[in-house]
Amino acid sequence: MSGSPTETNPTIVVDSGSLGIYTVAFHPDGMHFVGGTSDGIRRWRLADGQEVGKQTGMDLNAIAVSGDGRWIVCGTELGASVWDAELQEKAIDVEGPNSVHTVDVSPDSTRFATGTRSRASIWSITTGERLVGPLRHDNTVTGIKFSPNGDHVATACRRGPIHVFDSHSGDQLITIKTIIPSSPPITPLAWSNNGERIFATSDDKKIKCFDVSTGSQLAESPTLSGGIIESIAVAASGRFVATYAYRSISFLDASTLSRIGPAIEDSEDIRSIALSPDSSNLAAGQYKGRITVRNLSNVLPDSYGPFQTYVRQSESVETRQVAVPSHLNGDASHTGQGADPKKVDDLPAWRIRLTRSSNKVTILIGLPSWMCCHWNPDTEHETH
Repeated sequence: MSGSPTETNPTIVVDSGSLGIYTVAFHPDGMHFVGGTSDGIRRWRLADGQEVGKQTGMDLNAIAVSGDGRWIVCGTELGASVWDAELQEKAIDVEGPNSVHTVDVSPDSTRFATGTRSRASIWSITTGERLVGPLRHDNTVTGIKFSPNGDHVATACRRGPIHVFDSHSGDQLITIKTIIPSSPPITPLAWSNNGERIFATSDDKKIKCFDVSTGSQLAESPTLSGGIIESIAVAASGRFVATYAYRSISFLDASTLSRIGPAIEDSEDIRSIALSPDSSNLAAGQYKGRITVRNLSNVLPDSYGPFQTYVRQSESVETRQVAVPSHLNGDASHTGQGADPKKVDDLPAWRIRLTRSSNKVTILIGLPSWMCCHWNPDTEHETH
């Protein structure tokens, strides 16, 4: 792991020691990231790059973390499995012995979807019961994504179109005519944050955006460097799209698909990318087993933020006496506005993230969902 202990927004690099990172994802707390490797699931802490868990014995194709942080769903060469993230135990196996190329979890964390050689299915995440499907396809399903509200699911086929289904009944709603690359992209499609558009890779080395209700194309990117685009990630803010091809990561305006900011050129082949829940960090999994996490405040214009910055846990700013507002002191039901002076290191590391500027501290208290407060430690009042 690399990164100076006194650096703000350090680039974190971890080495899995495995043959490759085939897929990456962030935990919904934004403080941990997950890698699907050639030998299983690995998890690291964002603050310092330390490994915090692993399950071995699987050759992974795809991985997804549920929005409540409870489940990790894996697609492997021998089916799909659901793991209890806290107990680090396998809970469910489905689709064996089929190779599962793509997985996703519904926004409410109750269902998961799988894509195999020629079919897609939706399952109960707690029982493993097949709820929808199998939905037949003419070719290998290389991408599957629930819409932001969970009512629809979109699938992408190798060399084929995009299909959109009702995720409860399985009824096909629309077919979007495009040509997904024949080589299996890790994430060939993604929904806009309002659920009205779909972004997809194309065999002409471009990203294209489609209207979900009509199937019409709304925009396309310029031809991007690096070859066939293998993955798409859309910022939760809805402002930008991240893509990669071979060793090049590009950023696009989500409305126009025009380029923004410089491309990131890597020295190793990239296999997968993921954006953190607050869109501030981008993780890139590399073929030779490394994951690099970059803070995008160092990469993109401020207009595509806001980007939450962070500091290393070993920095003195985190052990200074500060007044933490009591309504953010780990109790989401408490609404009082008083200050509770304490050292930051008195709070569990997974529950707090700090950003300091000249006159305020940004405090995020987490799990099950992040709350945010801008707090002036000198006046002990919130700032806006």
